[in-house]
Amino acid sequence: MKYYNQTNETKSNWKINSFDKLFRKSIFFYWQLQGETPSISPYTIYDPWRGKLVNLKNLNSIDPKISNIKNFSSFYWIRDIRDHNKSFSRNLVRNTILDWFENNKKWDPIQWKPNLISQRISNLLFTFSWFGNSADDNFQKSFLSFIFPQFRCLSIDWKKMINDLDKLEALKGLIVTQAFINTSKTEIQSLFEIFLPILQGQLNTDGGHNTRQPENHLKFIKIAIECRVALSNANIENLKILDQIILKTISVCKIWLHGNGEFVHFNYAGKSNPDDIKQIMNWRTSKLKTPNYLPETGFAKFSSGRNSVILNTGLNFNDKFYQPSGALAFEFSIGKSKLIVNSGQCSENRKLKNLLMKTIAHSTLSIDGLNSSDFIKGRHSTISNVEIGPAEGGFLASCSHSGYEQTHGIIHTRKIFLANGGKDLRGSDKLEYTGAPGEIPSLGIIRFHLHPFVSARISNRQQVILKIRGQNSGWFFKSKNCKVLLDQSLYLNQGIQTPCQQIISEISLINIQSIGEITVNWTFKNLSLKENE
Repeated sequence: MKYYNQTNETKSNWKINSFDKLFRKSIFFYWQLQGETPSISPYTIYDPWRGKLVNLKNLNSIDPKISNIKNFSSFYWIRDIRDHNKSFSRNLVRNTILDWFENNKKWDPIQWKPNLISQRISNLLFTFSWFGNSADDNFQKSFLSFIFPQFRCLSIDWKKMINDLDKLEALKGLIVTQAFINTSKTEIQSLFEIFLPILQGQLNTDGGHNTRQPENHLKFIKIAIECRVALSNANIENLKILDQIILKTISVCKIWLHGNGEFVHFNYAGKSNPDDIKQIMNWRTSKLKTPNYLPETGFAKFSSGRNSVILNTGLNFNDKFYQPSGALAFEFSIGKSKLIVNSGQCSENRKLKNLLMKTIAHSTLSIDGLNSSDFIKGRHSTISNVEIGPAEGGFLASCSHSGYEQTHGIIHTRKIFLANGGKDLRGSDKLEYTGAPGEIPSLGIIRFHLHPFVSARISNRQQVILKIRGQNSGWFFKSKNCKVLLDQSLYLNQGIQTPCQQIISEISLINIQSIGEITVNWTFKNLSLKENE
């Protein structure tokens, strides 16, 4: 079975052979993309998104030759200037747009990738009312004469995208363009009828994206919203199904959010900043209740007081996608502050990303340094015995995985209990020998990676005292039947590496085959509870 990693950083995400590349650089393909340029509709599309002030903090220029704008050719930065920087005139923005298209009017395998063309066209057309409505006829005609060859190329290439999420991105660009020029409703309706089944096919039955990746789920919502805006602009009716999808996926997305608005660091999440997430999530208020558990997507979230636990209860793979090896990993936040985290994989450094996909980079248990899954050797962890719900005095989650059964004949079961009020988090990790053949294990290690804003020290009583920056009340950690240590760790958020600490609980497993099972109990408690004991 062949697997590929569908993340936002995927580079080879479309199929084009060497002959196609050679033909597309010829004058014949250039002529093929030319044609009659339609006129601009008197009704421009309203932009659902706001610009970001933070993007302009170190802006030096909008000249693409010297500009430090990231992803310049997507033209998202026009929103930033429109909403937050009046020193760049509309006329300067218009000239920059035309100059870029003049220098990139011939096909290029990078700048003419279908998903990038779609992003570029959509961003330009959504912001056109700001820079284009007041422009003269010459600019508007030139603008469309550059846009439409790329639109025609996109209409040819969208099917070449390898995964369906990128196909949706490409189709969105076609829908937005057709709505912008006020083409016939029949043509737009036909595009929508292609778009909708692909959109529906991306979701699990519980409403989560089928890649189990929060960033892909957010991207899915953004694509759906932009299409919804364009279709409404084109007076397309019967959008009830699309509205239902948007509202459900918004409510589901909340399961991955901490109190500070950031994503939990599972499955490549951690790239989007809270403002981006909030803007998409707040596009339309969903009255649907945020689920505590997504059985097919494989995540659980339970809260008490202002504190929340988010637990990975899902498979690491399916027929197409594989994930980091974080079986039964969890994160724990205290209000808007994170306490227990996973390292995250939002790095463009491939070696670092591969390292942080390992089980040791997650707040879970590993045996003898092995990952809970090994895709090269075809070893996958299956999930079983999932029980999640209220319990006496709080909320309990219990789950098992078989990632170490093939190598050591061991099943790992984790239980996590959050007491009412949120100030007492208790857990247990049980390793059970099934009798299956395998190597005799030596050492089990339970890791609890701490957020960079958390400082830790070991007391004389072998308890770990935890102080969270900005909070008056500290926490403590203790564990039974293991050796507790502190070590260094690494945390990635929005591409920034930050050193942090991790708590390590070491368990000897040499005798597990003779005694049958070993259980380690652990707890995180607010220091105010310790004082009352």
